[in-house]
Amino acid sequence: MSEFDPQNPETRSWLFLRLKHSLQGLAVDAESQLTIHPPTTVQADELALDFDSWFRTCVSNYESELSATQVATLRALDEALDRMSGETNSDLWTPEALRTSTEWEDVRRRAGEALKTFSWPLAVPPPCPDVVVPGA
Repeated sequence: MSEFDPQNPETRSWLFLRLKHSLQGLAVDAESQLTIHPPTTVQADELALDFDSWFRTCVSNYESELSATQVATLRALDEALDRMSGETNSDLWTPEALRTSTEWEDVRRRAGEALKTFSWPLAVPPPCPDVVVPGA
């Protein structure tokens, strides 16, 4: 994809696929979440960054195509992640926090709700084709 054209059906399809995968990554169990990005990254942060990117892109280009419920669940998830941000919450961005924190349980629940509004399945997403894996 060298040129971004939100009116192109292939672009739209690709963007919503990325949104779906980012939601799936946030909704699956912690052990599955830890397989999505390489352990050399801050995996929890990568999950949130993926969602942030695709959520903002899809809503800014296609909000008129989304239901009010879809937009509301996406925004609620975004707000939950925002509340977890900042230096004072750095302890929430570890593998252990993914496994044990109530904040990540809430994120998983909200991401699952968002998946349902799109009728998308809860599943471990495939690795993102845009991810650079060291040594690959």
